Parts: sequence; C-alpha cells; structure tokens
Amino acid sequence: MALRTTACTGRRVRTVLVCCAIAALALSGLAGCASSGPITLLAPPPTVSPKINFDTSAINSEGLQGPPGGQVSVSYEFCIPGTPQAIAEVQSIDPTAQCTKGSRGRIGCTPPQALCIGSTYQANWAEVLNDLAALPYIERIDRSYFE
Repeated sequence: MALRTTACTGRRVRTVLVCCAIAALALSGLAGCASSGPITLLAPPPTVSPKINFDTSAINSEGLQGPPGGQVSVSYEFCIPGTPQAIAEVQSIDPTAQCTKGSRGRIGCTPPQALCIGSTYQANWAEVLNDLAALPYIERIDRSYFE
C-alpha cells in the first residue's frame, strides 16, 4: 500500500485507499444516474462567524434540525440600534426577523436597542446569519429559547 506524508500537515495519507474510495463513489453515482435521476450532493458545512454563539452544524439545508419526523427550526436573537434604518436593514437581510424596541430578551438588549428574533427556517439560512453577523452594530447572535 502506498503511503505518503503531506507537506502541509505531516499526516500519512493512504493515497491508494482514498483514490479507490473516490473512484467507487464516482462510479456508483454514474451508475445511479441512468435509473434514479439527479444525484444530490451535500454541501460542506458553512463557515460560521464568531459572532454566532450557537452550534449550527446539525441544521440542515432547510434550516431544520432534529430527528426525522421531529425536525424544528432554530430561533436566534440579537440586539441592534432601535432606529428605523437599522430595523429596515436587518429585515432586508432576514425576512424572518421580528424587531421590538424596549425588549431585553435573554441576550440583554439595552433601552436604546431593539431586540430582534429570527429563524433558520428559510432559504440560505447560513448566508443570512453570516450577513447579519457582518453588520458592525450586531455584537453577537445567540440561540433563542423563549423561556
């Protein structure tokens, strides 16, 4: 069996097994194309901003997590300036976001801020979360538990 050490990690890679596994997957996918229609490929996990303070790895492409038949969306909360401009900007990025001035939430918004609560149950939920996290006035995004 051929072994090689990669320059960047120093780990040994069993190149023969990796190549065989890739070839087998490719061939099985091609064989399935003729009879079963298109192949669905899983996307790699999205890059998550450090401002997002909850685990997103179990959330599927539809924005749901949990066992089959019991999947639920994940709600999240964050604070923004309580201005109409900030609220409009957030809601243009995240149509699920409901923003309320004067509410603290678990995250602890202060009186001049608005509490916003959104949901992962939407198209491109990971991109939406990362776009929200990129806004300079959002310090962090926490999971919301509605307690």
